[in-house]
Amino acid sequence: MGPEAEAAAAALRGLGLPAEVLPLPTRDTLRQGRRHTSGKECLPMTVTLGSLLDRLERERGSQERFLFLMPGSCGPCRLGAYRDLHHMVLDRLGWGSRVAIWSPPFGDYFSGLPSGFSAVLFTGLCAFGILEDALHDVRPVESRAGAAEEIHRRHARELSQLVEAAASGDLSPAKVPSEAATGRAYGIPWLVRRCAEELAAVRGTREVPTVLIVGEIYVRSDPFANDFIARALERRGIRTRLEPVCEFFQYSDYIARRQGLKSSIPDRIELMAKKRLLAACHRAAAGPLGWPRHADMTEVFRAARPYVREQLEVETPLTIGMAVRAWRRREIDATVSVGPLDCMPNKIAESQFFHVAEREGLFSLSLSLNSDPVDPEVLDNFAFDVHQRFKRRRAAAAVPPPPPEIVGELAAAHGAGPLREGAPSSGVPAVRRRRVAFRQTATRARMLGMPAGAHGTATRDRFLRLARRLSLPSV
Repeated sequence: MGPEAEAAAAALRGLGLPAEVLPLPTRDTLRQGRRHTSGKECLPMTVTLGSLLDRLERERGSQERFLFLMPGSCGPCRLGAYRDLHHMVLDRLGWGSRVAIWSPPFGDYFSGLPSGFSAVLFTGLCAFGILEDALHDVRPVESRAGAAEEIHRRHARELSQLVEAAASGDLSPAKVPSEAATGRAYGIPWLVRRCAEELAAVRGTREVPTVLIVGEIYVRSDPFANDFIARALERRGIRTRLEPVCEFFQYSDYIARRQGLKSSIPDRIELMAKKRLLAACHRAAAGPLGWPRHADMTEVFRAARPYVREQLEVETPLTIGMAVRAWRRREIDATVSVGPLDCMPNKIAESQFFHVAEREGLFSLSLSLNSDPVDPEVLDNFAFDVHQRFKRRRAAAAVPPPPPEIVGELAAAHGAGPLREGAPSSGVPAVRRRRVAFRQTATRARMLGMPAGAHGTATRDRFLRLARRLSLPSV
């Protein structure tokens, strides 16, 4: 499930266990999964089952035993019940005695693991996600074709070796606070910074719009499940940001803490260490690449609060909150929400993105996927709109702020009443509303051929006079 899976495999190899990541799914994988399901299951269930069975078929003549890592879920997400379905299929096919399933629960994904091992694993998960995000940041505007892929591939391989070495070293609980407090984090941030610096050196100067990919954790993280949506948007001149898996771990811990399940002193120390380890890895890449600071879960939930209640303990608040927060901070130009077909949390998010667009202007595309290819025309239309909005936003940002002494006069001429700084209007900043109003006024003032009855000759002349004083561009 995404590049972060290699962190878990590397950490287990560090303990001396033979661990591997299942290969990227294919159409054959999907057919294998559908052969043993009813067709009512969601895409993650079918793909994970098909991937597991494909791997097991290579060991049909051996006596090797396997442990399959399948994280659990909760609430209305069907993924939480698929562990039992996996067991039923494996028993029916004769694999039940040779395959065990390790399914850590939502809210405590590191349950039962030594604290030192958990710290190494979590840091590796964060680092792999950050390297992937750095690749998506640079690849659409790289100065030399293939350079970003080569840099990312080399450092991802080194990161895997580093995580494996750290997991085979000192895993004592006493070392975790030291690694977190000093920012050393087992040497992983140093490698992340080196990768980010090399990527920054090959990043071109061309400006392109940025789209945040959010949604159900498996579909957004697995390129096959989302029909390689990041690549498809990059081919259309758009940079993508992928909500990393570590955000879901943060969300899981946040919910557990809010429910009072992680309120003891050791739990608080663990959460603080995780926060520092994540921050160290993020800062290592943010400096060279010029990224904004990492989002805190309280900020994410605060952004989602007008649209979905915090008590809805599925991915919907995370999907909405991440996108709305990034949009308000002008970090993205649009968002794509992906999820399995008929996934209830994804459907709720899709309905709320409609209200987000109405109130705050965030343009979004929701895709419900069931392994069918995404219609290229849908992506073409979406990309066209994103580019047009990106151009308009850049043009609006270039308009100088109006002289304060004529703000009230122009607003009165426009018929909109006084525009006050900080006045509430669907979450849109007052300065931006003012610029929009002035640009509309300039447009109307330049409509010299409009009928006199529309506003009257005197009002029309007043529009034109004020527009000239402001030196506003045509729109």
